[in-house]
Amino acid sequence: MSTFAYHHGMIIVPVGYMIPESGETRTGGGPYGPSHYSARGRTREPDDAELKVARYLGKRIAEVAAKLKA
Repeated sequence: MSTFAYHHGMIIVPVGYMIPESGETRTGGGPYGPSHYSARGRTREPDDAELKVARYLGKRIAEVAAKLKA
């Protein structure tokens, strides 16, 4: 997907390894961004590490957007 974004001039804002949780989640989240997995027919809420990765990326995107606007 990143190649598609580059062709359209989009800016990629990954999580990277800026927070320890991006390398600690077992089912979601990583250096590319947050994700969540729950097996078919089962309901599993995102764990604390997954949520932290998602919140961090939201904050990071907002910071990058503010810098681009300035």
